[in-house]
Amino acid sequence: MTIKKEILKHELRYAEKNAALLKSLAFIMDSLNIALDDNNIKSHLLDFDKYLSPHNISIENHFCGMHLINGISLVESFLVDITREIIKLYPAKVGKAVFPLSDLLFKSKDEIINKAADEFINKIMYKKPSEYIIELGSLLSINLQDLTNDWYIYIEAKARRDLGVHNSWQQNDIYRRKIEEIGFKDDLTDKKPTFIYICDTLETCNKLVHGISLKLKEKYS
Repeated sequence: MTIKKEILKHELRYAEKNAALLKSLAFIMDSLNIALDDNNIKSHLLDFDKYLSPHNISIENHFCGMHLINGISLVESFLVDITREIIKLYPAKVGKAVFPLSDLLFKSKDEIINKAADEFINKIMYKKPSEYIIELGSLLSINLQDLTNDWYIYIEAKARRDLGVHNSWQQNDIYRRKIEEIGFKDDLTDKKPTFIYICDTLETCNKLVHGISLKLKEKYS
């Protein structure tokens, strides 16, 4: 399979999963409204809310948070997948990589390449967002600067995902530093995602992935 077909495969897999997230969230939100007319389901929702309310989380926040976490993971997986494809073609792009002798002796070439791709992504993801996008574009041999706006929205969502996982959706110094690096400013302490926020964010992530894929397919056609 050619590199162009591999990239298309990864893009389609991402698009299908992202679309499923959007549809499932719309289904959940519609169901919550319909459930108000069903006493049995309404009782379950009241119990659900009872468990969430001590943590100051609504049912909407809960499901939107789950979908944000999944949506950001999809983008991260896509970036790792396409990085692996390029490193398979051009291993020298990784630069110097140090592996234990046991890896070289007992792991296949594909396993070593996968590990190199993972380490590369892990290394650059901690850089400033403006540096991250440049280094990723350099490795992929494409210019990503015209995708900067979508990239920054993804970076904010990624930072907000981390708040949900580690800080109960409450803004902290790490989040503030990350959004200041992309020129964003937000004084709201509570960063729990809403239905509108998550829909807009997942749509933007889809645009970002499609934009990167398009550039890769043009480059490696």
